[in-house]
Amino acid sequence: MADDPIEKMNKESLDKVIDTIDDLDKKHKIFLRSRWMSVLLLWEKHARQAAFRYHLIRVMVIISGVLITGIAGLGETSQIQPQLDEGGRIVIEKNMTSNSITVLYESGINAIQKAITPNLVIVLLGIIVSVGTGVEGLFQFGQVWRKKRKYSELLKLEGWRFIQLSDQYSGKNHDEAYTEFASRVEKLIEIELEDYLGVFQGSELKKTE
Repeated sequence: MADDPIEKMNKESLDKVIDTIDDLDKKHKIFLRSRWMSVLLLWEKHARQAAFRYHLIRVMVIISGVLITGIAGLGETSQIQPQLDEGGRIVIEKNMTSNSITVLYESGINAIQKAITPNLVIVLLGIIVSVGTGVEGLFQFGQVWRKKRKYSELLKLEGWRFIQLSDQYSGKNHDEAYTEFASRVEKLIEIELEDYLGVFQGSELKKTE
Protein backbone atom coordinates (compact mmCIF):
# COMPACT_ATOMS: atom_id res chain seq x y z
CA MET A 1 0.00 0.00 0.00
CA ALA A 2 1.31 3.45 -0.92
CA ASP A 3 2.29 5.80 1.87
CA ASP A 4 -0.30 8.38 2.89
CA PRO A 5 1.12 11.72 1.62
CA ILE A 6 -0.68 13.65 4.36
CA GLU A 7 0.70 11.35 7.06
CA LYS A 8 4.20 11.61 5.59
CA MET A 9 4.03 15.40 5.50
CA ASN A 10 2.78 15.60 9.10
CA LYS A 11 5.46 13.17 10.28
CA GLU A 12 8.24 15.19 8.69
CA SER A 13 6.87 18.38 10.22
CA LEU A 14 6.62 16.90 13.73
CA ASP A 15 10.09 15.35 13.45
CA LYS A 16 11.55 18.78 12.79
CA VAL A 17 9.70 20.28 15.77
CA ILE A 18 10.89 17.52 18.14
CA ASP A 19 14.49 17.99 16.96
CA THR A 20 14.34 21.64 18.07
CA ILE A 21 13.76 20.69 21.73
CA ASP A 22 17.24 21.03 23.20
CA ASP A 23 16.45 20.51 26.90
CA LEU A 24 14.79 17.11 26.48
CA ASP A 25 16.59 13.86 27.15
CA LYS A 26 17.25 11.65 24.13
CA LYS A 27 15.17 8.75 25.45
CA HIS A 28 12.29 11.15 26.06
CA LYS A 29 12.50 12.26 22.44
CA ILE A 30 12.22 8.60 21.48
CA PHE A 31 8.99 8.45 23.50
CA LEU A 32 7.69 11.53 21.76
CA ARG A 33 8.19 9.88 18.38
CA SER A 34 7.26 6.28 19.20
CA ARG A 35 4.25 7.03 21.40
CA TRP A 36 2.85 10.54 21.10
CA MET A 37 3.63 11.19 17.44
CA SER A 38 2.90 7.67 16.16
CA VAL A 39 -0.47 7.50 17.96
CA LEU A 40 -1.37 10.99 16.77
CA LEU A 41 -0.58 10.14 13.15
CA LEU A 42 -2.48 6.86 13.43
CA TRP A 43 -5.61 8.52 14.83
CA GLU A 44 -5.50 11.21 12.16
CA LYS A 45 -5.16 8.55 9.45
CA HIS A 46 -8.08 6.55 10.85
CA ALA A 47 -10.17 9.72 11.04
CA ARG A 48 -9.51 10.51 7.35
CA GLN A 49 -10.28 6.94 6.27
CA ALA A 50 -13.50 6.76 8.29
CA ALA A 51 -14.62 10.17 7.00
CA PHE A 52 -14.06 9.11 3.38
CA ARG A 53 -15.95 5.82 3.82
CA TYR A 54 -18.79 7.49 5.71
CA HIS A 55 -19.36 10.19 3.11
CA LEU A 56 -19.00 7.73 0.22
CA ILE A 57 -21.71 5.48 1.67
CA ARG A 58 -23.96 8.44 2.47
CA VAL A 59 -23.68 9.78 -1.08
CA MET A 60 -24.49 6.34 -2.56
CA VAL A 61 -27.52 5.93 -0.29
CA ILE A 62 -28.84 9.44 -0.99
CA ILE A 63 -28.44 9.16 -4.77
CA SER A 64 -30.02 5.70 -4.84
CA GLY A 65 -32.94 6.91 -2.72
CA VAL A 66 -33.57 9.86 -5.01
CA LEU A 67 -33.43 7.63 -8.10
CA ILE A 68 -35.90 5.17 -6.56
CA THR A 69 -38.34 8.01 -5.89
CA GLY A 70 -37.90 9.42 -9.37
CA ILE A 71 -38.30 6.10 -11.21
CA ALA A 72 -41.29 5.08 -9.11
CA GLY A 73 -42.92 8.45 -9.83
CA LEU A 74 -42.60 8.18 -13.59
CA GLY A 75 -45.48 5.74 -13.85
CA GLU A 76 -45.68 4.54 -17.39
CA THR A 77 -42.30 4.30 -19.06
CA SER A 78 -41.74 4.55 -22.76
CA GLN A 79 -40.56 1.54 -24.71
CA ILE A 80 -37.49 2.32 -26.76
CA GLN A 81 -36.67 0.01 -29.64
CA PRO A 82 -33.42 0.95 -31.34
CA GLN A 83 -32.94 -0.94 -34.58
CA LEU A 84 -30.89 -0.54 -37.73
CA ASP A 85 -32.43 0.72 -40.98
CA GLU A 86 -31.19 -0.14 -44.45
CA GLY A 87 -28.49 2.51 -44.21
CA GLY A 88 -27.12 1.15 -40.91
CA ARG A 89 -28.52 4.05 -38.89
CA ILE A 90 -30.41 3.63 -35.61
CA VAL A 91 -34.17 4.06 -35.77
CA ILE A 92 -35.94 4.75 -32.46
CA GLU A 93 -39.60 3.92 -31.92
CA LYS A 94 -41.53 4.90 -28.78
CA ASN A 95 -44.56 3.26 -27.21
CA MET A 96 -45.80 5.17 -24.14
CA THR A 97 -48.28 2.43 -23.09
CA SER A 98 -45.54 -0.08 -22.19
CA ASN A 99 -44.27 -0.50 -18.64
CA SER A 100 -40.82 -1.65 -19.73
CA ILE A 101 -37.84 -0.32 -21.67
CA THR A 102 -37.06 -2.80 -24.40
CA VAL A 103 -33.78 -2.51 -26.21
CA LEU A 104 -33.76 -4.49 -29.46
CA TYR A 105 -30.56 -4.95 -31.41
CA GLU A 106 -30.95 -6.35 -34.88
CA SER A 107 -27.97 -7.67 -36.79
CA GLY A 108 -28.72 -9.53 -40.01
CA ILE A 109 -31.15 -12.43 -39.45
CA ASN A 110 -30.57 -12.82 -35.67
CA ALA A 111 -32.28 -10.45 -33.20
CA ILE A 112 -31.40 -10.12 -29.51
CA GLN A 113 -34.00 -8.64 -27.22
CA LYS A 114 -33.37 -7.54 -23.66
CA ALA A 115 -35.98 -6.13 -21.32
CA ILE A 116 -35.05 -3.95 -18.34
CA THR A 117 -38.05 -3.05 -16.23
CA PRO A 118 -38.23 -0.06 -13.85
CA ASN A 119 -39.12 -2.48 -11.07
CA LEU A 120 -35.81 -4.29 -11.57
CA VAL A 121 -33.89 -1.00 -11.40
CA ILE A 122 -35.76 -0.05 -8.23
CA VAL A 123 -34.89 -3.42 -6.65
CA LEU A 124 -31.19 -3.00 -7.49
CA LEU A 125 -31.12 0.53 -6.11
CA GLY A 126 -32.92 -0.70 -3.01
CA ILE A 127 -30.20 -3.30 -2.51
CA ILE A 128 -27.57 -0.54 -2.67
CA VAL A 129 -29.45 1.45 -0.02
CA SER A 130 -29.83 -1.59 2.24
CA VAL A 131 -26.20 -2.68 1.88
CA GLY A 132 -24.89 0.85 2.45
CA THR A 133 -27.08 1.34 5.51
CA GLY A 134 -26.08 -2.08 6.87
CA VAL A 135 -22.35 -1.49 6.37
CA GLU A 136 -22.54 1.91 8.08
CA GLY A 137 -24.52 0.39 10.95
CA LEU A 138 -21.95 -2.36 11.37
CA PHE A 139 -18.72 -0.37 11.12
CA GLN A 140 -20.03 2.97 12.45
CA PHE A 141 -17.80 5.02 10.15
CA GLY A 142 -19.49 8.28 11.14
CA GLN A 143 -18.94 7.73 14.85
CA VAL A 144 -15.39 6.47 14.34
CA TRP A 145 -14.53 9.53 12.23
CA ARG A 146 -15.85 11.98 14.84
CA LYS A 147 -14.20 10.26 17.80
CA LYS A 148 -10.84 9.74 16.10
CA ARG A 149 -10.86 13.37 15.01
CA LYS A 150 -11.79 14.53 18.51
CA TYR A 151 -9.06 12.57 20.30
CA SER A 152 -6.40 13.28 17.69
CA GLU A 153 -7.01 17.00 18.21
CA LEU A 154 -6.87 16.60 22.01
CA LEU A 155 -3.61 14.63 21.73
CA LYS A 156 -2.20 17.24 19.38
CA LEU A 157 -3.13 20.05 21.78
CA GLU A 158 -1.47 18.23 24.68
CA GLY A 159 1.70 17.80 22.64
CA TRP A 160 1.85 21.44 21.59
CA ARG A 161 1.31 22.57 25.19
CA PHE A 162 4.27 20.43 26.23
CA ILE A 163 6.50 21.53 23.35
CA GLN A 164 5.72 25.21 24.00
CA LEU A 165 5.71 24.78 27.82
CA SER A 166 2.35 26.46 28.18
CA ASP A 167 -0.59 26.03 30.58
CA GLN A 168 0.21 23.30 33.13
CA TYR A 169 3.77 22.99 31.81
CA SER A 170 4.70 26.63 32.20
CA GLY A 171 7.60 27.45 34.52
CA LYS A 172 9.34 24.12 33.80
CA ASN A 173 11.82 22.88 31.26
CA HIS A 174 10.98 19.93 29.03
CA ASP A 175 12.77 17.33 31.14
CA GLU A 176 10.92 18.51 34.26
CA ALA A 177 7.56 18.54 32.48
CA TYR A 178 8.10 15.21 30.75
CA THR A 179 6.69 12.92 33.47
CA GLU A 180 3.41 14.83 33.68
CA PHE A 181 3.15 14.97 29.91
CA ALA A 182 3.73 11.22 29.50
CA SER A 183 1.10 10.50 32.14
CA ARG A 184 -1.48 12.74 30.45
CA VAL A 185 -0.77 11.16 27.05
CA GLU A 186 -1.27 7.63 28.40
CA LYS A 187 -4.46 8.68 30.16
CA LEU A 188 -5.84 10.19 26.96
CA ILE A 189 -4.99 7.02 25.00
CA GLU A 190 -6.77 4.94 27.65
CA ILE A 191 -9.90 7.14 27.48
CA GLU A 192 -9.91 7.04 23.68
CA LEU A 193 -9.68 3.25 23.66
CA GLU A 194 -12.62 2.88 26.03
CA ASP A 195 -14.66 5.41 24.03
CA TYR A 196 -13.78 3.73 20.73
CA LEU A 197 -14.85 0.29 21.94
CA GLY A 198 -18.00 1.86 23.35
CA VAL A 199 -19.05 2.82 19.82
CA PHE A 200 -19.37 -0.83 18.79
CA GLN A 201 -20.73 -1.99 22.13
CA GLY A 202 -23.43 0.64 21.83
CA SER A 203 -24.37 -0.50 18.33
CA GLU A 204 -24.60 -4.10 19.52
CA LEU A 205 -26.87 -3.09 22.39
CA LYS A 206 -29.20 -1.29 19.97
CA LYS A 207 -29.48 -4.44 17.84
CA THR A 208 -30.46 -6.59 20.83
CA GLU A 209 -33.11 -4.16 22.11
